[in-house]
Amino acid sequence: MSKDQLALRVEEIITGVEGVAGLYPARSAILAGIARTLGADETLVDVDVSGSRLAVRARIAALTDTAAPRLVREVAAAIRAGLAREPDTSSLQVTVEITVCGFADTQFS
Repeated sequence: MSKDQLALRVEEIITGVEGVAGLYPARSAILAGIARTLGADETLVDVDVSGSRLAVRARIAALTDTAAPRLVREVAAAIRAGLAREPDTSSLQVTVEITVCGFADTQFS
């Protein structure tokens, strides 16, 4: 599984968690804008594989009626469980960093 495929898989996992309204680019808006300007493929989730370790960084929006601490724990658990079922990532030690950047009344894409 390529890095972009892995990032897209993690995006699917995150957006499947109840209470997640959407995803923001994992990198700063400035870096994401530069990447778009240069025509680089930009995923919303940042993944970094180094040896037997996988680091996942994501910035999410939560639905307004969702407690952020609980949601962050649920998203991290969903990512770990989802990647444990993938042949390419099941043996990796997964570290997850989730930041709640905002709240929304409805889900967005």
